[in-house]
Order: sequence, then C-alpha cells, then structure tokens
Amino acid sequence: VASPATVSRCGMVYNDYSDLTWKPYVQSWMEKRQKAEMNHLKQLFDRYIDKTLTFKKTHCKELVPITELNGVASLCRLYDSLATPENG
Repeated sequence: VASPATVSRCGMVYNDYSDLTWKPYVQSWMEKRQKAEMNHLKQLFDRYIDKTLTFKKTHCKELVPITELNGVASLCRLYDSLATPENG
C-alpha cells in the first residue's frame, strides 16, 4: 500500500491479485500469438485452467507453494519454449 504522494512520484499502481486473477496476464500473453493460435489457446484456457487450478488446490500438495498466477505464467513460458516451429 502506498500513499498518494508516493504513487504520484514513482508511478506505482498496486493491484491486488484477487481482483484481477490470472486472466489479464493470459490475455496479454495471447495477444502476442498468431490469431489462429490465439483462438485455439483461448478455448483451451477457458475450458481447462480453472478446473486444473481447482483440482490442484483440493487434491495436490506442493512442496513449494506458488500462486495461481505464477503457475499459469509458468505454463505460458513452457508453451513458448516448446511450441516452436522446430518442434512442429
């Protein structure tokens, strides 16, 4: 939490994760992809990510807990590294 004076000097904006969730991050990430790929990825994310995160939260134990946003960001980075023309 920052005072208005700090915000005006530094240009800081604080957004609580619970207000945004992981969806704005994924939307921004998808906008950098090709349109056909973006449409396919959007369907997959809409269909599976919430269910996967719920399953992870209720049935899995993490040795090092991470936030949902960090997990989804890691998924996006993993996709970027593996979904290349060289890999088909």
